[in-house]
Amino acid sequence: MNDKNQIRLIIAIAVFAVIGIPWYLQAFHSPSAFARQAVLANLTDPDSAVFEGHRQGRGSDPFVYCGKVNARNRMGGMSGYTWYLATTRNGDPPYGQSSYQVRFDSSTGSVYAQIRTRCFGLDPE
Repeated sequence: MNDKNQIRLIIAIAVFAVIGIPWYLQAFHSPSAFARQAVLANLTDPDSAVFEGHRQGRGSDPFVYCGKVNARNRMGGMSGYTWYLATTRNGDPPYGQSSYQVRFDSSTGSVYAQIRTRCFGLDPE
């Protein structure tokens, strides 16, 4: 390998380290990614999941995530969008998907009231 190729290889590795590693960590090892993984772990067919509005909650607990998810049910049909609320156990920083407890609700139940207050900063209805 000549000097030009060695320099190109070193530059390519440096660019990957600067761009690729932070992207990988954000995409797969962030609290948001752990919350998504916890939601997927609670679904019958996680490969069919479609997320809508996945967002971090507002307020004092930075590890609250909520949104809607649609996935296939046991019969093979899409179940329709359902609200979810993913919170860490005892408000501790997450270290993986098992750090999150996930609760699902329609747009009228008690979990939805928590979603309104903890994720959108609105008063519960």
